[in-house]
Amino acid sequence: MTDNRNRYSKGKTPKQPHRRRANDGRAARENGTARRPDPQPRRRPSVNDRTRSGRPSMQNASAERTAARGAQHCPVQDGRPHAASQSRREPAHRPVPQGSPSARNRSQVASSTRRHSAAPHARRAAVSTNPLLRAIQRFQPYDSATSDNKTPAKQTVERARSPYYDWLVKAFAVVLGIGLILGLLLFLRPTVSASENRMLTQFPQFTWDSFLNGDWTKGISTWYSDTYPFRDQLISLDQAFNSLYGINTDTQMYGGVTHTDAIPDSGSSDSPSSSEKTPAKLPKDYNASDLENAVEGQVTEGLYVKDGAAYAGYGFTKDAATTYADAINTAHDALDGTTQVYSILVPNNSAVLLSDDELKAMGGSDQGQAINYYYSLYKDGVKTIDTLDTLKQHKDEYLYFRTDHHWTSLAAYYVYQKFCEAKGIDPHNIDDFKEVDFSGFLGSYYSKLNTPAMKANPDTVQAWIPNDTNKMTYTDSSGNTVKWNVIRKDVKDWAANSKYSCFIGGDQPWAEIHNPKIDDGSSCLVLKESYGNSFVPWLVDHYQTVYIADFRYTTQNVADFCKEHNVNDLIVINNIQIIGSTEVAGKIQSLLTPTGSETDSGSSDDSDRSESTVSNGN
Repeated sequence: MTDNRNRYSKGKTPKQPHRRRANDGRAARENGTARRPDPQPRRRPSVNDRTRSGRPSMQNASAERTAARGAQHCPVQDGRPHAASQSRREPAHRPVPQGSPSARNRSQVASSTRRHSAAPHARRAAVSTNPLLRAIQRFQPYDSATSDNKTPAKQTVERARSPYYDWLVKAFAVVLGIGLILGLLLFLRPTVSASENRMLTQFPQFTWDSFLNGDWTKGISTWYSDTYPFRDQLISLDQAFNSLYGINTDTQMYGGVTHTDAIPDSGSSDSPSSSEKTPAKLPKDYNASDLENAVEGQVTEGLYVKDGAAYAGYGFTKDAATTYADAINTAHDALDGTTQVYSILVPNNSAVLLSDDELKAMGGSDQGQAINYYYSLYKDGVKTIDTLDTLKQHKDEYLYFRTDHHWTSLAAYYVYQKFCEAKGIDPHNIDDFKEVDFSGFLGSYYSKLNTPAMKANPDTVQAWIPNDTNKMTYTDSSGNTVKWNVIRKDVKDWAANSKYSCFIGGDQPWAEIHNPKIDDGSSCLVLKESYGNSFVPWLVDHYQTVYIADFRYTTQNVADFCKEHNVNDLIVINNIQIIGSTEVAGKIQSLLTPTGSETDSGSSDDSDRSESTVSNGN
């Protein structure tokens, strides 16, 4: 056995004794010798120092007392005794026979001392500030046996790179890869949203102008997000997860009415005169996606849920009211003497079915006052229909869906009766029509809220087939003419959220119904959104031709069409909540302003109006 002291027997004093001491210890280990253990302050034996019987080891306890006495004159730096403080009796480099009892005891003391002195530091250092690392470390408890020769930083890194960490990284990478692949699969991209009952955004047409100003790339981004594969399924899944949070009660409020203007008194000085009305001009790059967002924002602005039924709030916007009224007046002036203009504003379900206290608790605006204000802005000659009072007379009947924002065909029938009264004709008795029912309907409110109470109590869509004809044609967003039915009879096999589309083929840009039993040349044009779908079938038996235009998708100038085809009646029917934005009112105004005409406020930019119409299906 070689004595390590011979390495320094040439009389050279080392400049860095602590480094030589480390080398001495390495050489001692290589030669089978052991260095003196680092003395540590006296402390109580830990769990690791105990034997299987649970009592401290006598050898370890004795060794710790010996080490503690030496530690009084041996300062410690960085967990190791300083070179200048080594015991004179037993220098650190003195070799000890490995096989002797003292060597074994010292080795045990050294191992135990290093282990227990480093453990608290390792524990403290291993607690990372990174939430992900803290979560991962929960799966890997501290093991003192593995921390002897590892710094706290190295221990933290090694624990972060546990099998759980690798699994999480791989799983995240797989999810991203699947999402990227799905996003690139063009053939899987939907064109229609069944849950939202609308056409999705189409891929933008490339032009150099749109490319240079950034509109083309912006359009691609909108198209990509709006037509993601399995869009409706992913939305439903997200809603299902959201329903797991919190406690669902019978009465809830989702959101609230964010904007309301004070409703001026009808005929008051606050009502704008014709000279104060300014037509709303839509930007040239305005598309149907923007319009759909505006409509959806109005429909879902504030929902009150009670006993498995949702009720919509309403916020009055003065600018939208004046713009909409100006559009009606513009059409009346342009068509005076040839076409009678009717305006039908339909309240939503809360105004008809809820009590005054519930309406007050919901907040928002009074729909009755709002409708009266709209009507007060119309010029003489525009005929209006009292919808709110008419529907309140039948509030105990099935007038609105519980899971959807639309009214029922029965409610439309009662308003149809009031229309016939204003027109001076006799309405048909509802019992004279054939009724078909489609159960299991879960509409727009359910698609948004996904509440168990709604799912357990779905709606039933009632429809009455016209007597004279059930045939019609519509033009889809691609310009194709499709033969269809006024009331589709096979709807019972459709998806639960699509059954309201049994009326006139759903939301199509343009449609026509020709009654073969009437040949007097009578005609009407219905300018509407989806509320008008269940109203149109009641008109079929009164006109030779019924034209239908959905203001959200059509490019047809309605005023020009009425002039060219000698349309007898222009019926503008809309839900008051849906038209409550300036974007929607502006689009209706662009369709009711004849090409080349001037509004009451002065000259209108005809080029802007013609170019700002919504592209079909966009």
